[in-house]
Amino acid sequence: MAKVAYEELQEFARAVDMQGWKAGIQDFLQGARGASRRAFYQTVSFDRAGWRFLVRPGPLDRLLCLDTLFGSTALGLSSMCRQLSVIQFNAHFLQVIQQRFHDKGVSNTDYAHISSHNILLPFPDHHFDGFVLYNLSMAFPWQTTGRTTPAPVGLRKLFIEVHRVLKHDGFLYVGVPNRCGYTRWGKALRRERSSAGVPSAMPWISWHQMRRLLRQVGLQTVQPYRLVLDDERLVEVVLERRYRSVKNRFTYKEAVKELLLSEPLGSWVAPAYGLVAFKGKSSANFLDRLITDLKQRGVLPARTQEPSVVKRYQILHGKVILSVGRARVPYGEKIVVLPLEATVSARRRHEAAILRELVRTGVQLASMIPKFYGEGCVDRQQYFVQREFPGQSVDVDGPWLHAVTQRAAQVLLTFHAETAQSHIVDNAVFTRLFSDPLRCVIDKLGPGIKSAVESIEAALRERLWGRWMPTVWTHGDYKIENVLIDRHTRAIQGVIDWDLSQPEGLPLLDLLYLIAYNRVIREGKVIADFFLGHILPKRFSPFEESICNTYIRDIGLDDAVIDALHIMFWIHHVAYRVESIQFLEHMMEEMRVVTQTIAKHLSEQRLFKMK
Repeated sequence: MAKVAYEELQEFARAVDMQGWKAGIQDFLQGARGASRRAFYQTVSFDRAGWRFLVRPGPLDRLLCLDTLFGSTALGLSSMCRQLSVIQFNAHFLQVIQQRFHDKGVSNTDYAHISSHNILLPFPDHHFDGFVLYNLSMAFPWQTTGRTTPAPVGLRKLFIEVHRVLKHDGFLYVGVPNRCGYTRWGKALRRERSSAGVPSAMPWISWHQMRRLLRQVGLQTVQPYRLVLDDERLVEVVLERRYRSVKNRFTYKEAVKELLLSEPLGSWVAPAYGLVAFKGKSSANFLDRLITDLKQRGVLPARTQEPSVVKRYQILHGKVILSVGRARVPYGEKIVVLPLEATVSARRRHEAAILRELVRTGVQLASMIPKFYGEGCVDRQQYFVQREFPGQSVDVDGPWLHAVTQRAAQVLLTFHAETAQSHIVDNAVFTRLFSDPLRCVIDKLGPGIKSAVESIEAALRERLWGRWMPTVWTHGDYKIENVLIDRHTRAIQGVIDWDLSQPEGLPLLDLLYLIAYNRVIREGKVIADFFLGHILPKRFSPFEESICNTYIRDIGLDDAVIDALHIMFWIHHVAYRVESIQFLEHMMEEMRVVTQTIAKHLSEQRLFKMK
């Protein structure tokens, strides 16, 4: 890469105030000197278009995007329209975006470099259905260097041009980070102590100023939304005046968060704001169309004095989750999942089949399982609907964690005892429960791990062949945050996220997930470290050992099976829970090292027995 591009990327890395991005940019800077681009691409792989359902439903013909995040915004938009035009003020950044789209095989995109001195968009009037700028503060990242037009002047020129190229019914979405947002208070204090008043190179414009600018250039019905961010990644859109947390609501931190995100404070101290504006009159957005469709299908009441609304809007990896219910009640009654990827749709359909079958079996857990209401489609966007439980989830440490974990372990034991079936480990059973997930590990981690996996498979086959072993109906992701509890009594009210469930799965794994993720919450451990330090050598705390022994006794597991199940915890984690797109190359290498350590551990045990 040209020297000037390298220097500009370094300057960008210094200017950007995002810890997660700094690491990714450094990976890319190394890539610019000959290393692989993969690590950087994966760092910025999160879909930046989770807000899309705030605007009018698709499909759209043409979209225009000023992409300031190396293609992350544009990648999320490319599936929403027939043709996407990407613009950038920096030619080298634009090259990065083009290369990334080429690597992804995305072809419905064209690119244009625009000058920051004389902003003219190379498109005809009334050409686009919409314009998107995910992060306003990064549109003009070098305003203090003298190499660009000052940000306020440049933005006015830009949005005059955007107004020109939008169709008469076109929309605009702009994300506006808040300099006074509550998530920045701690960072500001740290910077003040360490930087001795060095000014930021990033432009800061409030959403009030931005709304005024959009109205001045001729855009109408500018609607602001409060946004919740996680290291600058959008994770939630606040739709109601009062914000209600769905996690850890009984903690002091969440109580303060609810206060800060609710009106009137939310208009001033939310982490960021999303502005949706229209060139003409505003039309029904996707959320409006979804409510209408749910009423027509009978999922929501069609005639009621109290209207149905979307009460919560969360953006997760590969999906958006909505809570829908009556306007005046605190929580929703239905959960609507909007998949953003084909794999998520497949997992939702699997979960739907699991939920229906669980209800038919009549297990005691049935009252804690979400009822599935069906699948639908609005403007080519699939959705899945299920019952919403009123409980809270937990993902922080506290004095209640042991008691809640004990109850969750008892619920799991009762469920597994009800669904347990004994099998002799023959070729069919071994292939389904052991060989298939081991092959998935090779697919995830690459052919370099094949010999280690084959060694693990041979050792497990030798230990288990011909033995009696129970299977149970597994949850697949039984961590404490998927167990909903009553805010006041801490009683368990529901168990959610059944998309990795198996009707005939391996026992003990769900309990080990519960234990492992509690350590993640309490000690900040990663799964790999906890597996190597505790699960593989069987070094548990007295509390963990107690709930494990109770489970092992009641399900009926012998020592050889227990050893195999401890190993299969890691294999199952990599095979079914890890999505390689989410991980950098060095993380994948750590997983290979853990897998090779298992193979070495089994080999040493075999040699010890032979002696």
